[in-house]
Amino acid sequence: RCLVLDDQAEVCAALLRMLRYLGIDADSTVSGEAALARVVAADVAGAGYDLILLDCRMPELAGTDVASRIKGLALSSAPRCILMLTPLSDHTQSTIPGEQSVEAFLSKPVTLSHLQQCLAGVINPDSERRWCANSK
Repeated sequence: RCLVLDDQAEVCAALLRMLRYLGIDADSTVSGEAALARVVAADVAGAGYDLILLDCRMPELAGTDVASRIKGLALSSAPRCILMLTPLSDHTQSTIPGEQSVEAFLSKPVTLSHLQQCLAGVINPDSERRWCANSK
């Protein structure tokens, strides 16, 4: 189960289509505060999210802040993986503050094959891959 957070509704819709095509049950929201509320509500209902895709650059509450706040919640079923969506195609540690709160980065624009490869990389316990660059 996955939660997608992006302030652009069309990006959320595209990611939902891709995730559902891959057989992943997914929800979306365009607000960081709404995402936090959904994570808590899903946990209380016993249906917590396994995966969260967060847009790095949000107008009110940045994806990095949402990730940090999720990591700080006392959840009975914490997400196994938080992926940060970023427009950056090349990652350095100084580019994204708060990056320690996420397991991997996924550069935009996201394609189906790009998403599938990134998910396979972060799900594989032997993978040390933290940056899933799109080769456009």
